[in-house]
Amino acid sequence: MSAPLAALFTLTPHPTSANTFTTPPTTPLSVPPGASQLWGGLLASHSLLSATSTVPPSHAAYSLHIHFLAPGRTSTPIVYTVTAPRDSRSFSTRAIAAHQDGTLLSTAVASFQRRLPRGLAVVAHAPPMPAGLPPPEDVAPDADGDAHPFDWRRLPIAPAPPHEGVARAWVRSRGPVPDGQHLAALACLSDAWFIATVVRVHPAATGGRGERVGMMTSLDHGVRFCVPDVNVEGWLLVEARCEWAGEERAGVEMKVWRKEDGRLVARAGQEGLVRLRRDGGVGDGKGLGVPGLPGAIL
Repeated sequence: MSAPLAALFTLTPHPTSANTFTTPPTTPLSVPPGASQLWGGLLASHSLLSATSTVPPSHAAYSLHIHFLAPGRTSTPIVYTVTAPRDSRSFSTRAIAAHQDGTLLSTAVASFQRRLPRGLAVVAHAPPMPAGLPPPEDVAPDADGDAHPFDWRRLPIAPAPPHEGVARAWVRSRGPVPDGQHLAALACLSDAWFIATVVRVHPAATGGRGERVGMMTSLDHGVRFCVPDVNVEGWLLVEARCEWAGEERAGVEMKVWRKEDGRLVARAGQEGLVRLRRDGGVGDGKGLGVPGLPGAIL
């Protein structure tokens, strides 16, 4: 059984250092259970939660950009330090550094905007949620079952050139999410299986299930929130595309719609390392973050 999201996102203010937060020893950092390295989605969500704790409730996050600098361990607490480069009447910016035993794991920048009055006239447009897709109730859940904190229901990928391939999935949280933590949960799930999209849309180069890939990891991740509030306990539609790969890197773009009303709630982008096996051989693809593979951790 996956850990409750409330436990995953638990942070404790440092007793002596202002704007510093840490994961208590009880926070489960091994997600899913048995993972050998820290999931980048947790670094993203913790960074956003730390930053949110330093801005007034009148402000909501609209973006988070994070660079992953070193692998983290699942057995050691992480310390998040927040600084405030900017505070204006409408916008605030926070810089977040995550350290573990003196090693810098990630740096992030979170941006916040004062909530707008209801009914205010604004310029607004967005792509509609794709129509004609099977509802989540008719799609089988991932093979990893309840080991993951989010319930993923992946749709088949239609044959297409790699740069035109589209990977879609329904997703929602497993169980309740505490108030004030839904955007952080959305930031967390936006990192799940994201860079693995390159394997799903380009099986000829990576092996049918990633067997030719020797190493794959996220380098940086950005998520932009299109709405100030979202409920990740309800179904969301995730759409990911990998329009470019080369130089042992791949770039992936994501859109997230709310099933309830079809509204676009987030956009995300990620670049990662995708390195083929040096010996030209074929492995088992384990641990590459590709859904359905034994040992996949993202």
